Amino acid sequence: MKRNLAILTAALALASCSTKNTPAAPPVTQGLTATDTAPSGVPSLLVNGEGRVTARPDRAQIVLGAVAQAPTAAEAQNQVSALTRRVIDELKRLGIPEQRIQTVDLSVSPIYSQDEPQPRGGPQQPQEQRIVAFRASNRIQVQLDDLARVGPAVDVAIRAGANQLESLSFELADPGPRRAALRLAITDARETAQAMAAALGVRLGEVIDVVEAGGGPPIPLERGGFTEQAALASTPVQPGEIDVRARVTIRFRIYGR
Repeated sequence: MKRNLAILTAALALASCSTKNTPAAPPVTQGLTATDTAPSGVPSLLVNGEGRVTARPDRAQIVLGAVAQAPTAAEAQNQVSALTRRVIDELKRLGIPEQRIQTVDLSVSPIYSQDEPQPRGGPQQPQEQRIVAFRASNRIQVQLDDLARVGPAVDVAIRAGANQLESLSFELADPGPRRAALRLAITDARETAQAMAAALGVRLGEVIDVVEAGGGPPIPLERGGFTEQAALASTPVQPGEIDVRARVTIRFRIYGR
């Protein structure tokens, strides 16, 4: 009996020694190398998606104006004001509502004399710049929902005295194309997440959060340098199509198989 007790005691001592010297094995977990972890510590996948559609624009923005130069600031301002009034009157006569015509910039600035050339090799005489004239400008923005009026609006504005056409841009007032692009972006993100989850051997769960980024900006069509001959001809305008893009980032929860 004493011999058996001694053997049992030795075995317990050996087991105790083995436990102290051998580190505990780490818990077995599934490798999720392509995953992200949500702030709450929930295992998750973070994916991006993009959607793209094309649509015809339904709104135009025209920025045009008049510039005048005169010996005094008051004269330059009076001249450009008269030109701008004629332009606005002609646009209203075309049927464009007054609330769709907006002043976006009004300025008066001096024009200085140029330095006279001096002889080479000789002493350079200091020259004082002096004001020789004033330049005044007035720019207005015209919003058109009827794209058939874009060309006629440019024509009547130039004939009325506008001598600057700064920009012409087309855009979408209808939210339908943007929403369609957003739906495609979400579908793209979900399909990407499903493919990643299948490759990782995990199960895709519910959406934790969604962030939208990006969109379809208007397409600017820059023009300039209009001459009197150009004003006499009808201005052709082709809106074309707008490329609308949407991008989303979605975090999905994932579960083990």
